[in-house]
Amino acid sequence: MQLNVANLSDQDMHDIADYFSSREVIRETFSLDSVKINQGESKAEEIKCASCHMADFSGDKEVPSLVAIDPIYIMNQLVAFQTGNRLHPLINSSTRISESDAEDLAQFFAQLE
Repeated sequence: MQLNVANLSDQDMHDIADYFSSREVIRETFSLDSVKINQGESKAEEIKCASCHMADFSGDKEVPSLVAIDPIYIMNQLVAFQTGNRLHPLINSSTRISESDAEDLAQFFAQLE
């Protein structure tokens, strides 16, 4: 992605952002489990995801939204944060997120609207 945007002006980036923000959100249908959703909600409270991602998990400026994201993508990112393969300001090896927790969190975020 860096190669694609390296030569864009600030105005180009604003124009692209305006374009994407004006588009209607396409909501994918996920196969979700209510037990996992509830466990994910509890885990999100425990590790305080809302402290950065906002109370409704919609994000703010540099902090991304977690709403209605493909659960496989979120699960993979959480595992990468936990293992140190991807950086996150507040998730590291001292934060306890098992693969099961990652799946529960992913299910919780996927069902948000």
